[in-house]
Amino acid sequence: MAAGGADPLSKRVELEFNAKERDEFDRLANMYSIVRQLDFLEKANTRGAFSINDEQDVYAKACDKLLIQYKTALTGFNPPFVLDDFIAEYEIECGLAKHRITVGTNANIEHGGASGGSKDDGNETKLAMDVAAQIVTVLDHIQLNRVSTDILHPELSNLMGLLNSFSSLPIDFPTKVKLREWLAVLNAKPADEDLGDAETRQLAHDLNVGMDSIREAFTPTQK
Repeated sequence: MAAGGADPLSKRVELEFNAKERDEFDRLANMYSIVRQLDFLEKANTRGAFSINDEQDVYAKACDKLLIQYKTALTGFNPPFVLDDFIAEYEIECGLAKHRITVGTNANIEHGGASGGSKDDGNETKLAMDVAAQIVTVLDHIQLNRVSTDILHPELSNLMGLLNSFSSLPIDFPTKVKLREWLAVLNAKPADEDLGDAETRQLAHDLNVGMDSIREAFTPTQK
């Protein structure tokens, strides 16, 4: 101990942050909270914590809200936020949250669930028409060169929800697989970023193939 004074090691050390550093810390803390909440929600969903007959669809609403919060939080970072780097630096175990963020939709839309599947009620012909109409809507956007993420992602999410309404379509139905891939591609882009020419042509091709697949799957076989 120093003579005639208090132990210097016992003094309180105050960390000083300037305004920019405080903002950065707040943004990181907010992002950490969002990722952890989303991972907890996904774990609860995989354990069957939410009823598939829940008309309020608590899981989907909570998941959608967190995904929106995540997207909104991204806009505050400069340089851009990189999820993989963030997870590695802070050693966060959040595999389910990472997948959900990558896809950009709740699991009911991706795989079918409380509000996203098994609701055909035997009326597959009408559903097939709804799917075809939704595909045409997306193709119209492409034709008009309206191919930004904030336009295409919601439309493809709606299309995935319609496909999941077919109780007879398996999870690995090729059109579903392609849609999940496109949702991930779009979700990785900023909201105002357009698809490139090659991506746009490929998306149009995949949608037309999907249209043919749906027609083939639900056209009565002539005997």
